[in-house]
Amino acid sequence: MLRHTRPTCPKRQAKLLAITPVEEIWGIGSRLAKRLKPLGIATGLDLARADPAWIRSHFPVVVERTAWELRA
Repeated sequence: MLRHTRPTCPKRQAKLLAITPVEEIWGIGSRLAKRLKPLGIATGLDLARADPAWIRSHFPVVVERTAWELRA
């Protein structure tokens, strides 16, 4: 029997992102994490809450896209 999957709860998603180091986020890796951490972006939640315009001006477009995806 197949179970019906429900959308991720926003609170649960925020908790998971808060404990996920930014270097473990797909598309970030250790090199970009070394640049993000001194700027206060150490977790997936930090990246999701960062200003997209600021991210675009300082990092490759893949980082901005990743931040948008984490917000969803």
